[in-house]
Amino acid sequence: DKSKMAVNIRILLLLLTISQSLLVCHSKLSATTISHTDNSDDVADQKALVRCTTSKGPIVMLLHRSWSPLGYDRATSLFERGYYDDSHFFRVISKFLVQFGLSYKNDEELIKFANDPIKDDPKRHDLMPFREGMMSFAGSGPNSRTSQLFIAFEGAGGLGRSPWETPFGYVLQGMDVVREFYSGYREGPQQNLIRQGSFYIEKNFPLLDKFGACTVKRIDAEIGEDGNVATFTLSNGVTVPLVGLGAASGVQYPHIKSAIENGYRYVDTAQSHSWGYREEEVGKAVYDTKMRYEDWKSGNADDYVYVQTKIHPQDLGYESTKAAIQLSLDRLQVTSLDSMLLHKPHCWEGICTKDPEGTWQDSWKALEEAVDAGLVRSIGMCDITGRLLDEMLSMRIGPTVIQNWFDPFHQDKSFRQLIKHHNEQNPERKILYQGYSTLGTQWKMQGYEENPILNDPTLQFIAMGNGMTVPQVVIQWATRRGVMVLPASRNNSHQQSNLNSFVTKLSEEEMRAIDDLDGKPPPPTVKQVNPDEVDLKFVNRAKEGPVNVYWISNSNEEVHVGKMMKAGDTLQLTSYHGHKFVFKEDGGDGSKKLNHHRVDKALGSKQNHEIDDRSDEF
Repeated sequence: DKSKMAVNIRILLLLLTISQSLLVCHSKLSATTISHTDNSDDVADQKALVRCTTSKGPIVMLLHRSWSPLGYDRATSLFERGYYDDSHFFRVISKFLVQFGLSYKNDEELIKFANDPIKDDPKRHDLMPFREGMMSFAGSGPNSRTSQLFIAFEGAGGLGRSPWETPFGYVLQGMDVVREFYSGYREGPQQNLIRQGSFYIEKNFPLLDKFGACTVKRIDAEIGEDGNVATFTLSNGVTVPLVGLGAASGVQYPHIKSAIENGYRYVDTAQSHSWGYREEEVGKAVYDTKMRYEDWKSGNADDYVYVQTKIHPQDLGYESTKAAIQLSLDRLQVTSLDSMLLHKPHCWEGICTKDPEGTWQDSWKALEEAVDAGLVRSIGMCDITGRLLDEMLSMRIGPTVIQNWFDPFHQDKSFRQLIKHHNEQNPERKILYQGYSTLGTQWKMQGYEENPILNDPTLQFIAMGNGMTVPQVVIQWATRRGVMVLPASRNNSHQQSNLNSFVTKLSEEEMRAIDDLDGKPPPPTVKQVNPDEVDLKFVNRAKEGPVNVYWISNSNEEVHVGKMMKAGDTLQLTSYHGHKFVFKEDGGDGSKKLNHHRVDKALGSKQNHEIDDRSDEF
């Protein structure tokens, strides 16, 4: 009995040990499962950068787990394991798609993994419609995704309606390469024969393009270091933010005031009313918010708004510039100017209504004297070249600010390199490079109907992948490249959004993809000309004070379209035959009517009209 009891005790101890081991094992499995679950949340915003060589050139794809988690995991694993290496783009249909995903690998385990269907991811209505460059699975029904993928062309907007077509990434660089893939065979290659080996394609469809080798780099989404706007310390010791408010394009007092309240501390304006600036309204907004340099210096404000203004090229010359400085002091209601630039180095046909008194060199002497007298704290010029920069640097007081056209398609790289080299060699005289038209408004002057920056697929994809807007992407990219940006905005939410461009940090690969857009704008769309369209230019000959311009709608409503602040000011707009306009002294229903005008296309497609005071006729 004792021996039986001993055996029973040993059996009980053994069972207890096994049960404890099972508990430990279960605990470890549970912990792993919990860890894996937590991990999947951590990598929800994970990206994978896939670089591949092809028979036509390299392409770079950026895959987003947050768009399609299961699709991302499958595609990324297949690229990492070399599944697509040396395989053909076997279905290429122009203006529709490029399809691939039939491998010639002999790895049975890999082929089995690739052929095992995965479940559908939820549909992403926010990613619709399909844009050129988007990538998805070529599924055939619910839960049918395996290994075949496609890259969409411009005409594939109807794709993506099915859950198995939820996109998981896009071509970040090299879409021009993809467009060159041979498309003459269309639906010719048969998938069941392709699976037997590459000899079928090589014998019967020798012009088809193919992958070389692919590499994969997984990237965790980065949060901006502090979400704050980057800064630059000027040669005069003042530190300024690299995001300011441009005060052209109809930006007026309420918009400037809201920008200041939203946190803007740099406003860029100019003296030219005909170019859409209202310098005096900037001055009033800064004065009313008690954010002038004088308010800060006297201890009445904790901070101040740095205001930059510009002298019209028709006011070039020593005496004219001295008068222009005084004009800005009066309009901005200050005793000294933060920054004054020459708006252009010279006049040319169409931008000046009078010949300037002198040259930019004469103006520069007046600006230097203004700096000596404490009337201006920094000086500079817009739209200059390297040759002009050399001459400016030879002046007694060099430029503090240079402002040139800069956007993703027009990056001014060679000139910016000159600025960078100068700053490295002369830190005590360093120059701030500012970009104007950074969000693409300048392209309208180049014949574009739509803004190519806001409509660029690469920028749209990067924005979608990071939960950002295209302006936020461009602003972050520009400032990280050392460029100050000055987007104009009359929209309060857009003003806030532009300042909040740094919450998510763009990857270096995304930054380089934007760098690669330089010099590659899309061709402009052909404008469909309305035969009744007329380009109008109104000139204020009525009075010294403001003249408000109203369009009379079909319901006789007066719609305010602009203001000419003083005699000689102009207002340019596009209108149509039969449109009616009225010109008033102060604005509003009870104001004095000065003149009216009805558009007559018979007078030409471009018309200039001088608006004089005919109030006695009404």
